Amino acid sequence: MMASSTLLSAPPMTPCTPQTTDATHLQPRLQNIVSTVNLGCKLDLKRIALQARNAEYNPKRFAAVIMRIRNPRTTALIFSSGKMVCTGAKSEEDSLQASRRYARVVQKLGFPVKFRDFKIQNMVGSVGAAFPIRLEALVLKHYQFCSYEPELFPGLIYRMISPKIVLLIFVSGKVVLTVFGGPLAGAACCTACCAPQLIVPGLGWAGFGICEPVCLASIGTAPPCTVCAAAFLAPTP
Repeated sequence: MMASSTLLSAPPMTPCTPQTTDATHLQPRLQNIVSTVNLGCKLDLKRIALQARNAEYNPKRFAAVIMRIRNPRTTALIFSSGKMVCTGAKSEEDSLQASRRYARVVQKLGFPVKFRDFKIQNMVGSVGAAFPIRLEALVLKHYQFCSYEPELFPGLIYRMISPKIVLLIFVSGKVVLTVFGGPLAGAACCTACCAPQLIVPGLGWAGFGICEPVCLASIGTAPPCTVCAAAFLAPTP
């Protein structure tokens, strides 16, 4: 009787307590930044290629001078119209610094260079989740934003509307983000704040099936937070 009364008086047990996960490692890491700038004058590409260091020009293959510098390690595409594209930087500051260095090199060759309309065109980052992602489940839930053809490409393409981000999501948990026209701040916040620790209590992590995501950043908005696809975990055996 004592054991029975003890069991009756005990507080009810919850089926599962969600596991809390440190999501700081889910901050996207910048891999490449593409920026453009207008040098404000017409350029003689053959002259630049002959007089500048670390420059190459083959008009039969590509209609721009390809120039490289080591610090910051970047590559520039310089067109005769005066437009320049800078790639390879790992931060916005490095992209701006590198673009100014390229402009200075061209200016030293005698061209009346200006530095106009500098703009970050896109940024590519990556993040690795410590768990697999069920791409089929993600397609079913967010089909209007997804493109997934595993016979052609192993990754799922997810196009966010706001902010404008395209994600390549792989079953391994690797996510590659391309942000158009702005920093990765939105993606970083989305990933760090909404990924795996924001799980509906009671649905479980450890072997209780697929969890449902709760994305606080996307309640009442469309589309939902993309990287909360992390919640579509492969069930633990």
